[in-house]
Amino acid sequence: MNTVEFFQDATCGWCYLLSPRIRRVSKKFNVKVIHSSHVSMEYCGRFQSTPETIQEEKQVNLQRWEYFQWQAEDPSRFNIEGMRKTQFKYPSGYNASLAAIAVEFLCGSTIRWRYFDEVQIAHFQNNQNISSFTVLTAIAEQFGINKTQFQTCINSTRVREQIFYESNRKIKPKVSSLPAILINEELLLTKALSQLQLTKLFQNINSENREEKNAYV
Repeated sequence: MNTVEFFQDATCGWCYLLSPRIRRVSKKFNVKVIHSSHVSMEYCGRFQSTPETIQEEKQVNLQRWEYFQWQAEDPSRFNIEGMRKTQFKYPSGYNASLAAIAVEFLCGSTIRWRYFDEVQIAHFQNNQNISSFTVLTAIAEQFGINKTQFQTCINSTRVREQIFYESNRKIKPKVSSLPAILINEELLLTKALSQLQLTKLFQNINSENREEKNAYV
């Protein structure tokens, strides 16, 4: 079975576009997907909480959203005007990654990826503040996760150690941009491949795997 490690940040529009494409390919080609976080701590602390920079950062990001929307199979997944009207500071993906790791510790890796998809929908489509632990907890409760257990886990040292590990792993070549997918621990791709490109990629990988097996028969 082929494996794909999918590196995401909750505020990455390319990751948001790529996730459902990877889901479809994983079902078609029986691919095991491992969800990982990759958070830029420099980015998280780059803007100060003043009205000028809040609006400046939001405007910069919404300009990106326009391009993401143009690339989306379903443009309605990006609610640009809704986010423009919000009053909160544009969120980073750090707390969402903590939450996703907590979900994995409580429910396993499959639920983690599903949870992360819901967090991105909350951000890009429903325009919720995904830096808010109240929002992240409410999404966890949708999966039947106990509120107290979730909050205890998300605040644990174990979760913070894991996010540090995932964001600083020594992978060659290094993950330097998102989205990123690591295929069979060998091939690292850092772009939002289209559905057709992903399909052709795994068709080729499967073909190469068959050729290798036949060489030993």
